[in-house]
Amino acid sequence: MGSNDVCWLSRVCETLPDARRAVLLLAGDAADPETEATWPAGTATSDALRNAARAALVQRSVLIEERPPSASRGGHLRVAVPLTDAGVLCGAAAIELEDRKEDDAAAVVNALRVATRWLAPLLEASRPRSADALLVDLFAIGLEQPSARGAALALVTLLAGHLECERVSVGFREAGRSRVLAISDTVRASGRSGPQRDIARAMDEASDQDATVVVPAPPAGPARIIRAHERLGAARGSGAVCSAPFGTEAEIVGAFSFERTSEHPFTPAEVELCEAVAALAGSLLQQRRDAEAGPIPRARQLFSEAWQRRFGPDQIRLKLAAAVFGPILLLLAIAPGTYRVTCDATLEGEVQRAVVAGVDGFVAAAAVRAGDTVKEGQVLARIDDRDVRLELHKWRGRRDQLRREHRQALADHDRAQSSIFGAQIAQAEAQLQLLEEDLTRTALPAPFDGIVIRGDLSQSLGAPVKKGDVLFEVARAGAYRIILEVDERDIADVTAGQAGSLTLSALPDRTVPLSVDRVTPVATAQDGRNHYRVEARLDEPVDTLRPGMVGIAKIDVERRRVLWIWTHRMLDWVRMWAWSWWP
Repeated sequence: MGSNDVCWLSRVCETLPDARRAVLLLAGDAADPETEATWPAGTATSDALRNAARAALVQRSVLIEERPPSASRGGHLRVAVPLTDAGVLCGAAAIELEDRKEDDAAAVVNALRVATRWLAPLLEASRPRSADALLVDLFAIGLEQPSARGAALALVTLLAGHLECERVSVGFREAGRSRVLAISDTVRASGRSGPQRDIARAMDEASDQDATVVVPAPPAGPARIIRAHERLGAARGSGAVCSAPFGTEAEIVGAFSFERTSEHPFTPAEVELCEAVAALAGSLLQQRRDAEAGPIPRARQLFSEAWQRRFGPDQIRLKLAAAVFGPILLLLAIAPGTYRVTCDATLEGEVQRAVVAGVDGFVAAAAVRAGDTVKEGQVLARIDDRDVRLELHKWRGRRDQLRREHRQALADHDRAQSSIFGAQIAQAEAQLQLLEEDLTRTALPAPFDGIVIRGDLSQSLGAPVKKGDVLFEVARAGAYRIILEVDERDIADVTAGQAGSLTLSALPDRTVPLSVDRVTPVATAQDGRNHYRVEARLDEPVDTLRPGMVGIAKIDVERRRVLWIWTHRMLDWVRMWAWSWWP
């Protein structure tokens, strides 16, 4: 009875929770096949179960027997299946299950036939082979398996039997560390258990040294670091460990780990065989894994290859550039700086008044133009008052005539006519007051000391104007406010009370400090972009400033990393672009 056969039968029965007992017969003499394994181990084989396996082997057909439950015994289902590999009969297995019906037999038959795929390597492992034959078998088994994990499991199982090892493992390096892919006595390697972590550390130890590591170390061999191998041998109790890495000329991609008992250490010839096996089987498994890799592993591999081409040993210029600019980028990434919001700025008077035409008429005179400094009460322009004066003389004559007629009515004691003339006199007086007021409005005085920021009538003398037309705008001298046009992408960082600075196009060599007063919540569209109006004030007076000047303002927000300050606008654009395309 071989240990590999018992392991196979145990694994099959563990997948069937209602299995009670089982037997495995190998195909020798069909009339008298040999019992190779029973389950549970150490129990006597039922004659009925053995006969069912023998019948399935001889007849080469599936046998199913169902016994219904009785008063003294429970029911059971007995299934016997011939086992074939590539059309060749290699044995038969019979399993007895409790509380199963004949309808469940199909699942049992399917499980046994699937398990036959890894029975053949177990049988082959128990037969002695030469090194060349072993390598050929490894290549054939690795190619015929449906997946890379299945090929790895078949290969380590075959190697464990041929090299008389307690355990054989294979793993691949991922992100600089080894990850166990398959272990000879484990159906699926998760990499989370303690023994598997010890195996991975041993593989890392051999891969990092790019050499085969053997414990116990041969006396004449080169000095190696063997701490992880000693820990693995002590934890397992095997004592003898050999780890052989494999890979390409550029890098190590994985390693095989072979474990034996301390009574059978690895000889130099066996170490060479382990290295040859690792080179062949590792290359085969690597090709299988690359062929089955998804888009992410493929992209990772392509990136690794591109990295080697760009920053490999031959790329001296790129390495030199990275050595020069790398510290600079690192410094920018950690060095703090003042994050400022930059925007267009316009200087306006804090107090502005419009000078409008008080009457309809024609421009008679213009004493000032935009940019002139004026005093309070200074006449800025005059409107022709001849029509107003003529109308004034007309109504004065009308008033005097009404007064005479009113006195005559009083003398004649004509009360009715006297009342009528009295009302007409009052009307004439009101009209005269209105005309006198219009006469004063023909002169346009300055409302206060300041600067004319808009209006030039020197080229419009004699031009007609209507009552209410804005002819001049005057701003108080020395009192200014700054209008900032903050982009909508930066408005969230601007609040009242923040400090900043202003540089005007007329004074490019001077920077004026400012403070933010007010942020309006309404956006304005201009030149294909949205901006918000923000009002600020100057922190110190400047005599040379004039309303209407434009420039650039910067508002201090907070201290942030210099690299973020330089790249945040681009990162925001990338986020918006990605969001617009994200499903």
